[in-house]
Amino acid sequence: MPVIHITTAEELQNINNDLDADYVLDNDINLSGISWTPIGNTAATPFTGTFDGQNHTISNLTYNDTIPNQQEGGLFGSTGDQATNAKAVISNLIIDGITLIGKYNLGGLVGYNDYADFSNISIKNITITYSAANSSDFGGLVGYSYGNSTYLSTYTDCSVENATISGNYDLGGFVGGIGTNGFITLGHTFNNCYAKNVNIIADDINEDPSDIGGFAGFIDEATFYNCYATGAISNCYEYSGGFVGLNWIGSRLSSYDTCYSDVNITATNDTDIFGNYIGGFIGWIGGNYNLVITHCYSIGDITIDLSYTDVGGFFGYGEAVVTNCYHIGDILITEISATNIGGFAGWFSGTIDDVYSSGDVTGNDEVGGFIGGSDAIITNCYAVGTVTGETNTGGFIGYDYGMTLINCSWDTANFANAIGNPETALLATGGQGTDETDHTLFYSKTHAVYDQPTGWDFATPIWYEWSNTYPKFTAEPKTIAVTYDYYRMVRFTDDLLTRELAAYQLLHAGIGLTEVRWNSYNPINGNSSSSSSSSSSSSFSSSSSSSSSSSSSSSSSSSSFSSSSSSSSSESSSSSSSSSSESSSSSSSSSSESSSSSSSGA
Repeated sequence: MPVIHITTAEELQNINNDLDADYVLDNDINLSGISWTPIGNTAATPFTGTFDGQNHTISNLTYNDTIPNQQEGGLFGSTGDQATNAKAVISNLIIDGITLIGKYNLGGLVGYNDYADFSNISIKNITITYSAANSSDFGGLVGYSYGNSTYLSTYTDCSVENATISGNYDLGGFVGGIGTNGFITLGHTFNNCYAKNVNIIADDINEDPSDIGGFAGFIDEATFYNCYATGAISNCYEYSGGFVGLNWIGSRLSSYDTCYSDVNITATNDTDIFGNYIGGFIGWIGGNYNLVITHCYSIGDITIDLSYTDVGGFFGYGEAVVTNCYHIGDILITEISATNIGGFAGWFSGTIDDVYSSGDVTGNDEVGGFIGGSDAIITNCYAVGTVTGETNTGGFIGYDYGMTLINCSWDTANFANAIGNPETALLATGGQGTDETDHTLFYSKTHAVYDQPTGWDFATPIWYEWSNTYPKFTAEPKTIAVTYDYYRMVRFTDDLLTRELAAYQLLHAGIGLTEVRWNSYNPINGNSSSSSSSSSSSSFSSSSSSSSSSSSSSSSSSSSFSSSSSSSSSESSSSSSSSSSESSSSSSSSSSESSSSSSSGA
């Protein structure tokens, strides 16, 4: 079958006449003034061909669902057909300037996806608005994505930037809902995808809003690697998270590796609502203790003046295996009936290894600097920040439901007792508190969690000694910006060095640096340029982001754990180059760990 070339808006719209052909976009197309009918405009008539945009832009797309019972809206209404084993393939396309209005299944690229592969798709400047009550499944890229163990979709190198989405439930900056029809292994896969600067506004018209996430609102199962979300969620009710709102229950498996959210979450001005399950990364995840979350983090504040249960900086409610993760940001719940409030998790059951939270926590009952209430096994973790509660409040755990705590620590300067109920100032098996005003005690050989036979790993290492705060992960960002030609300047997050040939010295110092962003500036003519130099291929690239809870900023990163430099709320360091772009690259995980030997004032 010959490839069909698209050059005009009319030809683009006429794809509806042949939905299983192969298409190539030969130039940019402006759809301004056109009342768009989605390609494959219903689930019964999906697009099942291929579409290669060749990196061209389709702009000013407007869709208003005025057709009764039409549920799919976007450039494409519906893609793929599991019943006929027909997979759609869409790649290399930019869509800029999108307005969608409807009730169900709205996405900048696709409203409803049944079976497809998406790669190198960029959605920019999109607004999605509901047209009726009980609206659902709105996403910046895809409204709803469905699959089973045989027919699974893939998303690779796709992005959404500058999105405003308002609706009732299953709302996500990247995808609204991800569903399956059975118990499968891992579900859809998302690699190197992001939703940046998303503003999701939940509306409680006729029904309490739920399943709202900075990246995905609702998922059955999916695999996420090197993905992130930034922005804000407001007026949330339940099952809301900075990355995922609700990861559903059962034998289903999902996995999260090297992902993050930088999303502020608020719910205010409606004291009649009682809400649940709000998390900085995931609102609710449960039912499977084999589900693994590793090398992920959340930044951002959660501010709620409603009566909420299970609210945490990373999880609202969590059942999982969690390793090498953290949260930075404050949790403020002002209603007197707020229960299970924690710096990292409101409620958690499962295992947590090598995790920390940094930020102030305010609630009412079962309030903890790390977790509100838990029966988990918790090893090598700490919490820093002021903890405020009325009952069952502790510097580390609010209420102990049968936990096992090993080598953990909390900030004694802000709260004397580790556990609120049963009230105790001690932690089991070698744990002890540390005064944040003298954090060097943490690194003392006499401290129970440090450098003991069963203590924290500062040798491999997992943890890294920072000179002016508590430990961080070696995989956390150590941004290196170099300005050269007339001046050479190198800035770590923790130290500033200015000397001739500093860049050369660092790159040849044998300290494991694998990537440097070079920013040149000529003071005579004012010209500047930017390029990257690395010893290994980049495995993650995204835009830098700043948390409202942190005064740090960054433009490049030498870590595959994160491409944005974030520091704890107790730090005021910055790491930015004078002429950096918003995009940054990072080395692979194994390479980033080798960079931990570089000194940043420790």
